[in-house]
Amino acid sequence: AVYDGEVHCWGPIDSYRPWTTATSGALAVGHEFACTSDVFGRVFCSGRNDLGQADGPLDFFGEVAAGDGHVCALDDGAVVCWGDDTYGQATPPELEGQFSVAAGSAHTCSHTEEGEVTCWGDDSSGQATPVGLVGTVTSLAAGRDHSCAVDGGELTCWGDDTYGQSTPPSGTDWVVVQTGDFHSCALDEEGLVSCWGLDNWGQASAAPYQHFTELALGEEHSCGLKTDRLVSCWGRSLEGQTTPAL
Repeated sequence: AVYDGEVHCWGPIDSYRPWTTATSGALAVGHEFACTSDVFGRVFCSGRNDLGQADGPLDFFGEVAAGDGHVCALDDGAVVCWGDDTYGQATPPELEGQFSVAAGSAHTCSHTEEGEVTCWGDDSSGQATPVGLVGTVTSLAAGRDHSCAVDGGELTCWGDDTYGQSTPPSGTDWVVVQTGDFHSCALDEEGLVSCWGLDNWGQASAAPYQHFTELALGEEHSCGLKTDRLVSCWGRSLEGQTTPAL
C-alpha cells in the first residue's frame, strides 16, 4: 500500500521489496516483483527479472498494472507493456484514449473513459474476450484466467468460472471490482464489500462488515482500504499477507 507517499509492504516479499520514496504514487505487485511510480510518473521495478518484467522503460506513465511476469502502463492514453510476452500479453494493440489498464496472469485489458473494453493475451479460458458489456465500464479487473468489470453499475465477468469467480452477484449499485487468482470482490455504493469464487482460506467470505473505498486482491487473500484510511485484510495469512504493516 502507498501511505503518505511511502510504500508499505507485508507478507513474503523481502526479496523484492519495491523501490520507495516519499513521493511514491502508483503501486503494482506481480509474481515475485513489484513496480512503483513517483509523482512524476517515473516507474521503478525490483525483484524477479528473468523475463524483463523489472526492466521498464525510462518514461513517464500514469496507471501501472502487473501480471505474473509482465507490466503494462498508460502513456497519454496509449498502453505500453514489457516483460513476458508468451501469449502476447505485453503486445497491446494500437490504442488511444485509454483510461485504465488491468493485468491478469497472462492477459491484459484496458478501457476508455467512455467505457469501451479491449483485451489481449492468453484467451484459453475466454478471459481476453469480453462478453455481455454495454460499453459503460467504470471499473475493470483481470485475474488469473478471468476478468470482471462494473458496467452501468452492474457486475459482469468472463473467462474461467471453475470456482464461481466469474459468477458475480446481481444488483445495479456496484462501483469497484477487483480480482484475485480464483476469487473476485466488489464494492457497492455504500462501500460494503461482497466476494465470490474460491474460498478455501476465507478470501471470499471473511470480509468484515465495514465501509471501504478501495480493494486489492492477491492469490488467496483480500485487502481493503476503509473509510478511516486503515487497511483490513482477510484470507490466507500463513506468510503474514493479511497482517498490514501500517
